[in-house]
Amino acid sequence: MIRSKKLGVAVGLTEGLAQYSSDAQSWKDLAADTDLQEGDSVRTTTNGRVVLLIDDGSAVRLDSNSE
Repeated sequence: MIRSKKLGVAVGLTEGLAQYSSDAQSWKDLAADTDLQEGDSVRTTTNGRVVLLIDDGSAVRLDSNSE
């Protein structure tokens, strides 16, 4: 059996309104101390921006109106 490693994600930056959801139906405000899990969705609004830091050293940047 091959097991894949789960990567950790930390919120590096939030500007404006950004939200996350575990079920893509109920959304909660995203903050720097939010504990994201594998499978969570993240979205930004018109003035929102987010940087997600992956524990392998990479980063994901979401500009406004992104999901």
